Amino acid sequence: MKSIHWMPLIGIVLLACIFPVQGAPDSGPGFVTNQMDVTLSLMPAEAEIGTNETTTYDVVGVCNPPGAMNETACIDSYNITVSLDDGMVGEITEIVFPEDVSMGESGTVPGDSVWVTAQNLTPPGAAAENQTLFTVTVRGDAAGTTGVTLTPDMVVDGQGGTPTVTTVPANLTVTGEAGQTIYETAVADGNFTTLVTALDLTGLNATLDEPGTYTVFAPTDAAFANLPAGVLDSLLNDTGALENVLLYHVVGETYTAADIAGMTELRTLLGENVTVTVDEANGTVMINDAMVTAADIECTNGIVHVIDAVLIPPEPAGLEANFTADVTAGEAPLNVQFTDLSTGDVTVWYWDFGDGAFSTEQNPAHMYNTSGTFNVNLTVSDDTGASDNFEILDYINVSEPPPVIVPEIFFVPLNASVDVGSTVEYTLILNTAPDGLAGYTLNVDSGTEGVAEIVNVSYPDWAMPINTSALPDTTVEIKAGDMMDNITAGATNVSLANITVLGMMEGQANLSVEVVRMTADGGGPIMPDMMAASINVTPIATPPTPFPGYENPPTDPNNDGKYEDVNGNGEIEYDDVIALNTNMQWVEENNLVPLFDFNNNGKVDYDDIVMLFDMI
Repeated sequence: MKSIHWMPLIGIVLLACIFPVQGAPDSGPGFVTNQMDVTLSLMPAEAEIGTNETTTYDVVGVCNPPGAMNETACIDSYNITVSLDDGMVGEITEIVFPEDVSMGESGTVPGDSVWVTAQNLTPPGAAAENQTLFTVTVRGDAAGTTGVTLTPDMVVDGQGGTPTVTTVPANLTVTGEAGQTIYETAVADGNFTTLVTALDLTGLNATLDEPGTYTVFAPTDAAFANLPAGVLDSLLNDTGALENVLLYHVVGETYTAADIAGMTELRTLLGENVTVTVDEANGTVMINDAMVTAADIECTNGIVHVIDAVLIPPEPAGLEANFTADVTAGEAPLNVQFTDLSTGDVTVWYWDFGDGAFSTEQNPAHMYNTSGTFNVNLTVSDDTGASDNFEILDYINVSEPPPVIVPEIFFVPLNASVDVGSTVEYTLILNTAPDGLAGYTLNVDSGTEGVAEIVNVSYPDWAMPINTSALPDTTVEIKAGDMMDNITAGATNVSLANITVLGMMEGQANLSVEVVRMTADGGGPIMPDMMAASINVTPIATPPTPFPGYENPPTDPNNDGKYEDVNGNGEIEYDDVIALNTNMQWVEENNLVPLFDFNNNGKVDYDDIVMLFDMI
């Protein structure tokens, strides 16, 4: 065994761009239209690494039959997901594309499952029957074996077709850290033959030979030989007592010499504490009455500190009640698992959970269904009638669960006022998406016909793909999806779209929204409540003044907020067309554009002149 002497102890855009080629392919010299299959393989098929080490797999596409594509690429475009079956064993840390891939993208790494997409894998005419599509780097995290699999969401061959795809998975084996277990270390050293014999007799050899996080204070053969006469023989003939002695040498967590330097005691697997005494002047550490002679012997399942004496556990204490709980605070209903820590020969347990409920089990679980702060009391007894009581005041704290938030779609602002001919923007918001959002189709209505009209719709950055029905209109259908899974479970105040509304004529209208379809991640429906908004369209506060060269101000003959009677003579005629055409710059300089913007494009232009001409 290696000895380290104790020192002094101090201190998816690509998916939207890739479509199968429509129609029959062009025929030409050397072009082959034979149906073919593609096999996607992970190479190598088997890999073995240690924890924190990495290995790579090439994802290779093979044409079947070979040469079927002639002068075109075997695979032109793809979207493939690579996954580890057991995410505890390893993690995907990197995706690397070959040099001939100019449009490759992948999902977030590190991860247990990563999507990979690319197109235009090889230049035209460069046939590739065995194509390396990309390389996956995997890191080993914990000992074990996991499958590495491919899921082809989309594969397009060099002819624009979608071949039949077969996948060949691979395996990854992570062997764990190099080195020996605590038991193997004790066997190999040669100075712990008595300890090894004791471990074998009690079956604790298996415990210290399996994965774990133990700290073992290991007595040498000389330490066992220094026990009083007859003690060792007695222990070797009483496996129960021997097991207690061994458990008194083992701590359930890994502690280095530096860790122990700041401690005064450690709780062993026996349930009893050992004391730690540090003599900084002499650079020694005592565990009870045993001196640590070598420290920090690292093993795969913990650490060993060598001591020069056997630790003898104290005599069993008298009856003493004690307990703990796995959780002491949370929302109702709160399930609490209580664990009895009482010492002595307890045969009867009586629990008072503080909410009117009781139990006689040793380690009961109890459900607190109401909020409050509760005292917990345990009374234990033995066969002699002796008893002890232990109570923790205000031990369990149960709070009210948060209110259930009902999904709702609403407009911001809820109320707006706008002049005739001007616009106002509303944001359409979903207050909560408990299970995420996959996409939606909505109908947005601007209300009373003629008062207002929807002239524009824009979408947030996460929305892809999107679609809007023809604009302008009083009722508009809007559609969007969340291809990149940006809106995840628990998202709140999700912006769905920005709706621009134009005031057409004086009056008041209500904006409403109808859910045609809205689905969560996984395909479940979302059925939100809807809250309408209002728009108040007011007349222009200051009517226009007479145009240059005219005496009368323009008028609005049909009361739609637009001043078609430009010369102010009470009718729409050709002179109105001439007046507007001549004074377009004057209209802009005097901030009168909304009054003469007949096509509602935000400016006065020749299209407005044509529209006015058509009104005559």
